[in-house]
Amino acid sequence: MADRPALTYEEFVALAMLYGLDMDEEHLRELFPEVEAMHDRIAALEAVDAGEVPPGSGLSPWDASEPQ
Repeated sequence: MADRPALTYEEFVALAMLYGLDMDEEHLRELFPEVEAMHDRIAALEAVDAGEVPPGSGLSPWDASEPQ
């Protein structure tokens, strides 16, 4: 999978406007580091190779039951 490019502040503001978020500059600057961190977390999840885990295997951290 290709690397996800870093999210720039300008792209963040453009996306916020696209989705109709009407916030002042101070709030957007405060929110941007949180969005950057989430962007990085999503990239890390995309890098996980789960190809060997069969669907419905029961390997979920939220499911303490034994695999089927």
